[in-house]
Amino acid sequence: MSQPTGESTATPSKPSTNPGSYEELHRKARDVFPTCFEGAKVMVNKGLSSHFQVSHTLSISPTSTGYRFGATYVGTKVVGPQEQYPIFLGDTDVAGNTTATVVHQFGENYRMRLQGQVQQNKLVGAQGTFERRGRLTTFGLTFANTDVVNESGVVVGQLLRKLTSRLDVGAEILYQYGRQIPGQKLSVLSYSARYATPIWTAVATLGYSGAHFTYYHKQTDNLSFGVEFESNANIGEAVGTFAYQAELPDEGVTMRASIDTNWSVGGVFEKRLSQQLPFTFALSGLFNHSKKFKNTAGDMVIKFTSNVVDPPALLYMGVDKYENEKLIKYGWPEDVWFHVDKVSSAHVYLRMPPGMTIDTIPQALINDCCQLVKANSIDGNKMTDVGVVYTMWENLKKTGDMDVGQIGFHDHKKVKRCIVQKRINEIVNRLNKTERREEIDYRAEREQRDMAQRRLQRKLEQEKKALEMKEAEEREALRRQRHYEDVDWNAQNDTGDGNLSDEFM
Repeated sequence: MSQPTGESTATPSKPSTNPGSYEELHRKARDVFPTCFEGAKVMVNKGLSSHFQVSHTLSISPTSTGYRFGATYVGTKVVGPQEQYPIFLGDTDVAGNTTATVVHQFGENYRMRLQGQVQQNKLVGAQGTFERRGRLTTFGLTFANTDVVNESGVVVGQLLRKLTSRLDVGAEILYQYGRQIPGQKLSVLSYSARYATPIWTAVATLGYSGAHFTYYHKQTDNLSFGVEFESNANIGEAVGTFAYQAELPDEGVTMRASIDTNWSVGGVFEKRLSQQLPFTFALSGLFNHSKKFKNTAGDMVIKFTSNVVDPPALLYMGVDKYENEKLIKYGWPEDVWFHVDKVSSAHVYLRMPPGMTIDTIPQALINDCCQLVKANSIDGNKMTDVGVVYTMWENLKKTGDMDVGQIGFHDHKKVKRCIVQKRINEIVNRLNKTERREEIDYRAEREQRDMAQRRLQRKLEQEKKALEMKEAEEREALRRQRHYEDVDWNAQNDTGDGNLSDEFM
């Protein structure tokens, strides 16, 4: 029996000159950063065949506790040594909340990715990405949450071009439309450049809303560093972060840690418990040292709870006009600002829950906000048919020549107006019963919110990377199985020779 040779089963392939996807420009540095978590998680993966795998996940945390079942299918279309399509991925929990992803490649250059998410029997998210990967260029087009009935959605166009063996440049334009968008449409343009060497990679992204820089450095095979700088021009804030990743492959240990300019320190320690079984033990920690230096006097905010919606909504305002200045500076993008029109009043804010827009605020909740702002206006409280204006926090405009507490608007077309005929004591009394005064560090609270958003983004990116690595491993296992690379031919030949000699003795 002849022994198979590598030449008969493997074909040499040229290294790809395609620059990859635009959305993965900063990924190399971000993969170094830790993804901090709360609680505990147990995951078991089991391969049922060379194409099909299932997973069981049990999570215990303050935000998500329960069981999830997942499945992965890799098709039979081989387009490269590490690429095989189509790919179907999905997972669901006991309540029926489901996420699903389909990835497929058509020909050599066209790739499609479809994603969907269902929660509480409703489609809460849908996205389709189509890419053309040429020899030196990648063009991508993404459609997200497209609603034909309500005429809303997001369209993202991306272009990435390789200029030299080390330099890539690209651009991205995001267009969002819908009735809930101030002016019913919004577009954002950004430009990026990446310079990569075998040891380090630097990436820069510049746009109207701010700048984003990352630097990745590979010190050794088991030690790498990452640096990230992000600025937000809307609130005049910036944050820099330094991180490292150290590995001990023989011990199955990986350590990731980071510290940023807000004095937030985080780390994740992972230990593989067995080389044969897919069990990993992980510890995570996150601490903000700036709280130790917080002014004990603090700032004061007045909070109210509106129970006309489920879950209840948060309403808040400052105790005076000086506190209002900080609310104007450190508000959140999901906040809606209310004020009595042309009359001095408190600045009342509504923090919209996820999924709510300024055009979908229930009328009962608008009534609560209007009654609260009217009741906290000396003149407005005495008036009938008083006007109340409201707009998104991002539309507020503050210039240096304005008095304390005075505010303007970037776009007056984005300001809504309603009429409050009279004070309704039942509403005001109900809200006043929920009043609570709390000391707050507005800047730290906003920084923590932004940091949580960045952690979520990094988590999604790392989950995507882990998913792609799993796909690559499954494709490689299938390739090795087909090419008989895991068979010890020498051992089989030795055994065969022994059997023949025994028979002829």
